Amino acid sequence: MKQKSSYLLCLLIFTSILVALLPCISFAETCEKWAGKVVSVQGSVQAKRVGETQWQNVNLNDTFCPGDIIRVQDKSRAAVALINQPGPPA
Repeated sequence: MKQKSSYLLCLLIFTSILVALLPCISFAETCEKWAGKVVSVQGSVQAKRVGETQWQNVNLNDTFCPGDIIRVQDKSRAAVALINQPGPPA
């Protein structure tokens, strides 16, 4: 009986840890194919990724997935290359 209780307690602890880590694991994943890539940043540009609540600073070459939000503050700008746009003429 005591061995069964120890087993159940360990299983409960392991399950609790796994459940606590799942949101962090899923938010850390990025989409397989990005939709946009930052090619120029001037001033204060921030982004909030799908499933996140905090705004993060945007840097050159950051990639974004569908549903991500980008905001540009006063006197700032950013250029984002979209994956579905054709390249420059040959």
